Amino acid sequence: MPQQVLCPRCSRPCQVSDRPSQGDARLLRLAKNAHEGLCANCAVTSFILVTETLAYAVELHGPAKVLLMPEAQAGFAELFKVGNADADISEINWQVVVDNWELPFPAQSKSKKRSRK
Repeated sequence: MPQQVLCPRCSRPCQVSDRPSQGDARLLRLAKNAHEGLCANCAVTSFILVTETLAYAVELHGPAKVLLMPEAQAGFAELFKVGNADADISEINWQVVVDNWELPFPAQSKSKKRSRK
């Protein structure tokens, strides 16, 4: 039976996957263990924030106006397919993403932080 944990960012219960990450997933990869990941909603928020063009659009217009648009959600569904995401678009609750937009992210250890060059 899969383990249930609380997301370290939003504290929502989430289920640890019992399947390994796809080796070719380019976004929203499954965590290697229950202590390293975020729920799908917080993971998509993180993805948006580190993707400059997406972050800029949300900053400019606000998360509700951008993320609750059916066209934007359809675009994310395509992005999930193209990026071979481990998460399924149906796992994302866009209203929860908007509601939790301002929550801080848990600190990462220095060894886990990636530098962008």
